[in-house]
Amino acid sequence: MNEPQKVILPDSLEAATYQTVSGWVSRRGFFYGADERLARYDGSTHRPCTECGELIEKQGRCRPCATKKQIAKYLEMPRKKWDGVGMLYSDSEDRFFYGMDDVEDYCASEEVSPESLRLIICVPVYAREIDPNEHYESDLPDEGELPADLQKAFDELNKFIREEKVILSWQAGTFAADLLT
Repeated sequence: MNEPQKVILPDSLEAATYQTVSGWVSRRGFFYGADERLARYDGSTHRPCTECGELIEKQGRCRPCATKKQIAKYLEMPRKKWDGVGMLYSDSEDRFFYGMDDVEDYCASEEVSPESLRLIICVPVYAREIDPNEHYESDLPDEGELPADLQKAFDELNKFIREEKVILSWQAGTFAADLLT
């Protein structure tokens, strides 16, 4: 047997009680309870670099340590002979190159060597097939299906995407480039 729910009005003493809460509040006004470390972090603007101790803005590493780590990561990458066709990505310059002519032009204008660019072989990002039921999920009624002519159009589009392997963009791959000379 269910007991009837007690009625409590907003102005009733039972509706709420005044309580005092204590804890850490950051310089920016955020409450962190007992977490002093997080409150101090939120209220800070700078911190020592985790690698060398240099004072830096609180996110990341100092530039020399970040560069050192980035170079070490690049040197650990497996190497692969570049095919001379695909795009290259410069880990040091955060820049894509369309071919060796593009690399050479950049090196000449910036007075750097190709080796200093820390080139990575790119992999293509292909167009993916489209699931029309997922695309129109919120528009279709429950257990509803796409009209046959629209489904047919999607099937033809997906066949084209599958067969033509259309490249939309490029991204840095997992191999450091050994350049053809």
